[in-house]
Amino acid sequence: MKISEPNFWWVSRPLFILRLVIPGWNLFISLIIIIKNFFIKEYTPSVPTICVGNFVIGGQGKTPFVRYIREILQKRGVKTCVVLKGYGGKSKLTKIIDINDKSENFGDESILHSIDGLTIVSKKRKKSFDVLQNNQADVVILDDGLQNPSIKKDINIVMVDISKGYGNGSVIPFGPLRETIQKGLKKTDLLVFVNSINEKHDSIKKIQELWKGPSLFADYKTILDKTIKSNLVIYSGISDPRKFSEGIKNNNRKILKNFILHDHEEIDEKKASAILNAANKEAVDIVTTEKDHARLRNSPKGSQRERLFSLSKLAKIEISTDEKALIRFLANNLRIRLN
Repeated sequence: MKISEPNFWWVSRPLFILRLVIPGWNLFISLIIIIKNFFIKEYTPSVPTICVGNFVIGGQGKTPFVRYIREILQKRGVKTCVVLKGYGGKSKLTKIIDINDKSENFGDESILHSIDGLTIVSKKRKKSFDVLQNNQADVVILDDGLQNPSIKKDINIVMVDISKGYGNGSVIPFGPLRETIQKGLKKTDLLVFVNSINEKHDSIKKIQELWKGPSLFADYKTILDKTIKSNLVIYSGISDPRKFSEGIKNNNRKILKNFILHDHEEIDEKKASAILNAANKEAVDIVTTEKDHARLRNSPKGSQRERLFSLSKLAKIEISTDEKALIRFLANNLRIRLN
Protein backbone atom coordinates (compact mmCIF):
# COMPACT_ATOMS: atom_id res chain seq x y z
CA MET A 1 0.00 0.00 0.00
CA LYS A 2 1.34 3.40 -1.01
CA ILE A 3 1.45 5.83 1.91
CA SER A 4 0.76 9.43 0.93
CA GLU A 5 3.23 12.06 2.10
CA PRO A 6 1.47 15.11 3.60
CA ASN A 7 3.31 18.40 3.29
CA PHE A 8 3.66 18.85 7.06
CA TRP A 9 5.98 15.82 7.15
CA TRP A 10 8.69 17.84 5.47
CA VAL A 11 8.48 21.17 7.30
CA SER A 12 11.53 22.01 9.38
CA ARG A 13 9.48 23.31 12.31
CA PRO A 14 6.18 21.44 12.79
CA LEU A 15 3.02 22.92 14.30
CA PHE A 16 3.00 23.50 18.07
CA ILE A 17 0.61 20.60 18.70
CA LEU A 18 2.92 18.24 16.79
CA ARG A 19 5.94 19.45 18.73
CA LEU A 20 4.10 18.33 21.87
CA VAL A 21 3.14 14.94 20.41
CA ILE A 22 6.33 13.95 18.54
CA PRO A 23 8.71 13.15 21.47
CA GLY A 24 6.21 10.85 23.21
CA TRP A 25 5.18 9.20 19.95
CA ASN A 26 8.78 8.55 18.90
CA LEU A 27 9.51 6.98 22.30
CA PHE A 28 6.41 4.78 22.06
CA ILE A 29 7.34 3.56 18.56
CA SER A 30 10.91 2.88 19.67
CA LEU A 31 9.64 0.62 22.47
CA ILE A 32 7.32 -1.20 20.06
CA ILE A 33 10.23 -1.81 17.65
CA ILE A 34 12.43 -3.14 20.47
CA ILE A 35 9.72 -5.60 21.55
CA LYS A 36 8.98 -6.68 17.97
CA ASN A 37 12.65 -7.20 17.07
CA PHE A 38 13.22 -9.28 20.22
CA PHE A 39 11.17 -12.08 18.65
CA ILE A 40 12.87 -11.95 15.23
CA LYS A 41 15.69 -14.41 14.60
CA GLU A 42 18.57 -12.87 12.66
CA TYR A 43 19.87 -14.79 9.64
CA THR A 44 23.57 -14.53 8.79
CA PRO A 45 24.18 -14.85 5.02
CA SER A 46 27.12 -16.91 3.78
CA VAL A 47 28.22 -14.08 1.46
CA PRO A 48 29.08 -10.45 2.27
CA THR A 49 25.89 -8.39 2.30
CA ILE A 50 25.42 -4.67 1.70
CA CYS A 51 22.17 -2.90 2.57
CA VAL A 52 21.33 0.39 0.86
CA GLY A 53 18.50 1.95 2.85
CA ASN A 54 17.13 5.23 4.16
CA PHE A 55 15.65 6.74 7.30
CA VAL A 56 12.34 7.87 5.79
CA ILE A 57 9.67 6.42 3.56
CA GLY A 58 9.72 7.31 -0.11
CA GLY A 59 12.53 7.87 -2.56
CA GLN A 60 15.95 9.01 -1.38
CA GLY A 61 18.01 7.70 -4.29
CA LYS A 62 18.47 4.08 -3.14
CA THR A 63 17.91 2.23 -6.40
CA PRO A 64 20.29 4.34 -8.54
CA PHE A 65 22.99 3.95 -5.88
CA VAL A 66 22.48 0.18 -5.70
CA ARG A 67 22.97 0.07 -9.47
CA TYR A 68 26.06 2.27 -9.11
CA ILE A 69 27.60 -0.03 -6.48
CA ARG A 70 26.81 -3.07 -8.59
CA GLU A 71 28.52 -1.48 -11.59
CA ILE A 72 31.62 -0.68 -9.53
CA LEU A 73 31.85 -4.25 -8.22
CA GLN A 74 31.09 -5.99 -11.51
CA LYS A 75 33.73 -3.93 -13.34
CA ARG A 76 36.22 -5.42 -10.90
CA GLY A 77 35.12 -9.00 -11.44
CA VAL A 78 32.91 -9.28 -8.35
CA LYS A 79 29.74 -11.29 -8.97
CA THR A 80 26.74 -9.53 -7.45
CA CYS A 81 23.12 -10.26 -6.69
CA VAL A 82 20.51 -7.65 -5.81
CA VAL A 83 17.80 -8.74 -3.38
CA LEU A 84 14.59 -6.79 -2.83
CA LYS A 85 10.94 -7.26 -1.88
CA GLY A 86 9.55 -6.12 -5.22
CA TYR A 87 7.47 -3.20 -3.97
CA GLY A 88 4.23 -2.85 -5.93
CA GLY A 89 4.34 -6.39 -7.30
CA LYS A 90 1.39 -8.73 -6.81
CA SER A 91 3.30 -12.01 -6.75
CA LYS A 92 4.31 -13.62 -3.45
CA LEU A 93 6.81 -15.92 -5.16
CA THR A 94 10.50 -15.97 -4.33
CA LYS A 95 12.04 -15.76 -7.77
CA ILE A 96 15.11 -14.96 -9.84
CA ILE A 97 13.84 -12.25 -12.18
CA ASP A 98 14.24 -12.92 -15.91
CA ILE A 99 13.54 -11.02 -19.14
CA ASN A 100 9.98 -12.33 -19.36
CA ASP A 101 8.82 -11.06 -15.97
CA LYS A 102 6.49 -8.08 -15.59
CA SER A 103 6.57 -5.22 -13.11
CA GLU A 104 2.92 -5.74 -12.17
CA ASN A 105 3.98 -9.07 -10.65
CA PHE A 106 7.40 -8.25 -9.21
CA GLY A 107 7.66 -4.45 -9.07
CA ASP A 108 9.39 -2.00 -11.39
CA GLU A 109 12.63 -1.82 -9.41
CA SER A 110 13.23 -5.56 -9.70
CA ILE A 111 12.75 -5.42 -13.47
CA LEU A 112 15.23 -2.54 -13.66
CA HIS A 113 17.81 -4.35 -11.53
CA SER A 114 17.46 -7.51 -13.62
CA ILE A 115 18.76 -5.58 -16.64
CA ASP A 116 22.06 -5.17 -14.77
CA GLY A 117 22.44 -8.71 -13.47
CA LEU A 118 21.21 -11.39 -11.08
CA THR A 119 18.17 -10.16 -9.14
CA ILE A 120 16.02 -12.07 -6.66
CA VAL A 121 12.65 -10.93 -5.35
CA SER A 122 10.92 -12.20 -2.24
CA LYS A 123 8.50 -10.73 0.27
CA LYS A 124 10.64 -12.52 2.87
CA ARG A 125 14.26 -11.53 2.24
CA LYS A 126 15.72 -14.65 3.86
CA LYS A 127 14.05 -16.81 1.21
CA SER A 128 16.07 -14.98 -1.43
CA PHE A 129 19.25 -16.33 0.15
CA ASP A 130 17.76 -19.84 0.06
CA VAL A 131 17.39 -19.46 -3.72
CA LEU A 132 20.91 -18.09 -4.10
CA GLN A 133 23.05 -21.08 -5.03
CA ASN A 134 26.75 -21.55 -4.38
CA ASN A 135 29.05 -19.38 -6.52
CA GLN A 136 26.17 -17.33 -7.96
CA ALA A 137 27.32 -14.21 -6.13
CA ASP A 138 30.35 -12.92 -4.25
CA VAL A 139 28.36 -10.02 -2.76
CA VAL A 140 24.64 -9.47 -2.15
CA ILE A 141 23.17 -5.96 -2.24
CA LEU A 142 19.84 -5.32 -0.52
CA ASP A 143 17.77 -2.56 -2.12
CA ASP A 144 16.10 -1.30 1.09
CA GLY A 145 15.91 -3.15 4.40
CA LEU A 146 17.72 -0.94 6.92
CA GLN A 147 14.84 -1.34 9.39
CA ASN A 148 14.53 -5.10 8.83
CA PRO A 149 16.46 -7.04 11.50
CA SER A 150 15.94 -10.49 9.95
CA ILE A 151 19.13 -10.27 7.83
CA LYS A 152 22.59 -9.56 9.26
CA LYS A 153 24.34 -6.99 7.07
CA ASP A 154 28.06 -6.40 6.73
CA ILE A 155 27.49 -2.80 5.62
CA ASN A 156 24.57 -0.41 6.02
CA ILE A 157 24.75 2.45 3.52
CA VAL A 158 22.09 5.08 4.19
CA MET A 159 20.88 7.54 1.56
CA VAL A 160 19.81 11.03 2.62
CA ASP A 161 18.23 13.41 0.09
CA ILE A 162 19.54 16.82 1.15
CA SER A 163 16.36 18.51 -0.13
CA LYS A 164 14.25 16.48 2.33
CA GLY A 165 16.51 15.31 5.13
CA TYR A 166 14.46 13.53 7.77
CA GLY A 167 11.55 15.97 7.57
CA ASN A 168 9.90 17.15 10.77
CA GLY A 169 11.68 14.56 12.91
CA SER A 170 8.67 12.36 13.70
CA VAL A 171 8.05 8.70 13.04
CA ILE A 172 5.10 7.68 10.82
CA PRO A 173 2.26 8.78 10.77
CA PHE A 174 3.16 12.20 12.22
CA GLY A 175 6.30 12.37 10.08
CA PRO A 176 8.24 10.47 7.41
CA LEU A 177 10.72 8.61 9.64
CA ARG A 178 10.56 4.80 9.74
CA GLU A 179 12.24 4.92 13.15
CA THR A 180 13.90 7.65 15.20
CA ILE A 181 16.91 9.28 13.58
CA GLN A 182 19.08 8.29 16.56
CA LYS A 183 18.17 4.61 16.18
CA GLY A 184 18.77 4.75 12.43
CA LEU A 185 22.19 6.34 12.82
CA LYS A 186 23.31 3.60 15.24
CA LYS A 187 22.94 1.06 12.41
CA THR A 188 24.66 3.22 9.82
CA ASP A 189 28.15 2.54 8.47
CA LEU A 190 28.19 5.11 5.65
CA LEU A 191 25.97 8.13 5.01
CA VAL A 192 25.48 9.27 1.42
CA PHE A 193 24.06 12.77 1.01
CA VAL A 194 22.24 13.01 -2.32
CA ASN A 195 21.94 16.29 -4.20
CA SER A 196 19.56 16.36 -7.15
CA ILE A 197 17.80 19.75 -7.13
CA ASN A 198 20.26 21.99 -5.24
CA GLU A 199 18.06 22.54 -2.19
CA LYS A 200 19.07 21.87 1.42
CA HIS A 201 16.63 20.93 4.18
CA ASP A 202 17.25 22.35 7.66
CA SER A 203 17.46 18.85 9.17
CA ILE A 204 20.66 18.10 7.21
CA LYS A 205 22.63 20.25 9.66
CA LYS A 206 21.25 18.22 12.57
CA ILE A 207 22.20 14.92 10.88
CA GLN A 208 25.73 16.19 10.31
CA GLU A 209 25.98 17.19 13.97
CA LEU A 210 24.80 13.76 15.14
CA TRP A 211 26.83 11.68 12.67
CA LYS A 212 30.55 11.28 13.30
CA GLY A 213 31.20 8.41 10.87
CA PRO A 214 32.19 8.34 7.18
CA SER A 215 30.04 10.12 4.62
CA LEU A 216 29.96 10.89 0.91
CA PHE A 217 28.21 13.50 -1.19
CA ALA A 218 26.66 12.29 -4.42
CA ASP A 219 25.36 14.52 -7.19
CA TYR A 220 22.54 12.94 -9.19
CA LYS A 221 22.46 14.49 -12.65
CA THR A 222 19.83 13.78 -15.31
CA ILE A 223 21.43 12.97 -18.66
CA LEU A 224 19.64 13.17 -22.02
CA ASP A 225 20.99 11.95 -25.34
CA LYS A 226 21.90 14.77 -27.71
CA THR A 227 19.51 13.41 -30.34
CA ILE A 228 16.46 14.06 -28.12
CA LYS A 229 14.41 17.03 -29.33
CA SER A 230 14.19 20.39 -27.55
CA ASN A 231 10.44 20.19 -26.82
CA LEU A 232 9.18 17.17 -24.92
CA VAL A 233 6.27 15.27 -23.47
CA ILE A 234 7.40 13.52 -20.28
CA TYR A 235 5.86 11.04 -17.84
CA SER A 236 6.99 9.61 -14.52
CA GLY A 237 5.69 7.66 -11.55
CA ILE A 238 8.36 8.23 -8.93
CA SER A 239 8.38 9.44 -5.33
CA ASP A 240 9.38 13.02 -6.20
CA PRO A 241 8.50 13.84 -9.84
CA ARG A 242 9.91 17.34 -9.39
CA LYS A 243 13.43 15.89 -9.50
CA PHE A 244 12.70 14.41 -12.92
CA SER A 245 11.17 17.55 -14.42
CA GLU A 246 13.93 19.79 -13.01
CA GLY A 247 16.53 17.43 -14.43
CA ILE A 248 14.91 17.70 -17.85
CA LYS A 249 14.92 21.50 -17.68
CA ASN A 250 18.58 21.49 -16.65
CA ASN A 251 19.27 19.84 -20.02
CA ASN A 252 17.88 22.92 -21.79
CA ARG A 253 14.70 21.14 -22.82
CA LYS A 254 11.16 22.52 -22.71
CA ILE A 255 8.37 20.39 -21.22
CA LEU A 256 5.14 20.85 -23.18
CA LYS A 257 3.20 18.21 -21.22
CA ASN A 258 4.07 16.47 -17.97
CA PHE A 259 2.14 13.32 -17.04
CA ILE A 260 2.67 12.78 -13.31
CA LEU A 261 1.74 9.32 -12.04
CA HIS A 262 1.67 7.97 -8.51
CA ASP A 263 4.88 6.34 -7.29
CA HIS A 264 5.14 2.84 -8.87
CA GLU A 265 1.79 3.34 -10.68
CA GLU A 266 1.21 0.95 -13.57
CA ILE A 267 0.50 2.64 -16.91
CA ASP A 268 -2.78 1.37 -18.35
CA GLU A 269 -3.87 1.54 -21.99
CA LYS A 270 -5.82 4.76 -21.47
CA LYS A 271 -2.87 6.56 -19.91
CA ALA A 272 -0.44 5.22 -22.52
CA SER A 273 -2.75 6.41 -25.29
CA ALA A 274 -3.01 9.88 -23.75
CA ILE A 275 0.78 10.22 -23.59
CA LEU A 276 1.19 9.04 -27.18
CA ASN A 277 -1.53 11.38 -28.45
CA ALA A 278 0.00 14.37 -26.67
CA ALA A 279 3.39 13.70 -28.24
CA ASN A 280 1.89 13.09 -31.68
CA LYS A 281 -0.10 16.33 -31.52
CA GLU A 282 3.01 18.38 -30.77
CA ALA A 283 5.37 16.25 -32.92
CA VAL A 284 7.82 15.97 -30.03
CA ASP A 285 9.81 13.23 -28.32
CA ILE A 286 8.57 11.31 -25.29
CA VAL A 287 10.97 11.03 -22.35
CA THR A 288 10.65 9.01 -19.16
CA THR A 289 12.74 7.53 -16.35
CA GLU A 290 14.44 4.15 -16.56
CA LYS A 291 12.18 2.88 -13.79
CA ASP A 292 8.99 3.92 -15.60
CA HIS A 293 10.28 2.42 -18.82
CA ALA A 294 10.94 -0.88 -17.03
CA ARG A 295 7.28 -0.85 -15.99
CA LEU A 296 6.30 -1.16 -19.65
CA ARG A 297 8.51 -4.13 -20.48
CA ASN A 298 6.73 -7.22 -21.81
CA SER A 299 3.55 -5.29 -22.63
CA PRO A 300 1.04 -7.13 -24.87
CA LYS A 301 1.90 -7.13 -28.57
CA GLY A 302 0.13 -4.37 -30.47
CA SER A 303 -0.95 -2.55 -27.30
CA GLN A 304 -0.58 1.15 -26.60
CA ARG A 305 1.75 0.20 -23.75
CA GLU A 306 4.07 -1.63 -26.15
CA ARG A 307 4.04 1.35 -28.52
CA LEU A 308 4.84 3.71 -25.66
CA PHE A 309 7.69 1.42 -24.58
CA SER A 310 9.15 1.55 -28.11
CA LEU A 311 8.83 5.32 -28.57
CA SER A 312 9.94 6.47 -25.11
CA LYS A 313 13.45 7.86 -24.80
CA LEU A 314 15.28 7.55 -21.50
CA ALA A 315 16.54 10.12 -19.06
CA LYS A 316 19.41 8.44 -17.24
CA ILE A 317 20.93 9.31 -13.88
CA GLU A 318 24.64 10.00 -13.70
CA ILE A 319 26.13 9.81 -10.20
CA SER A 320 29.17 11.89 -9.33
CA THR A 321 30.86 11.11 -6.03
CA ASP A 322 34.25 10.24 -4.56
CA GLU A 323 34.40 6.82 -6.20
CA LYS A 324 37.87 6.02 -4.88
CA ALA A 325 36.72 6.62 -1.30
CA LEU A 326 33.66 4.43 -1.88
CA ILE A 327 35.81 1.62 -3.31
CA ARG A 328 38.16 1.81 -0.30
CA PHE A 329 35.20 1.71 2.07
CA LEU A 330 33.69 -1.34 0.33
CA ALA A 331 37.00 -3.19 0.16
CA ASN A 332 37.83 -2.59 3.82
CA ASN A 333 34.40 -3.51 5.16
CA LEU A 334 33.68 -6.46 2.87
CA ARG A 335 37.22 -7.79 3.22
CA ILE A 336 37.55 -8.26 -0.53
CA ARG A 337 40.11 -7.00 -3.01
CA LEU A 338 38.93 -4.30 -5.40
CA ASN A 339 41.50 -3.17 -7.97
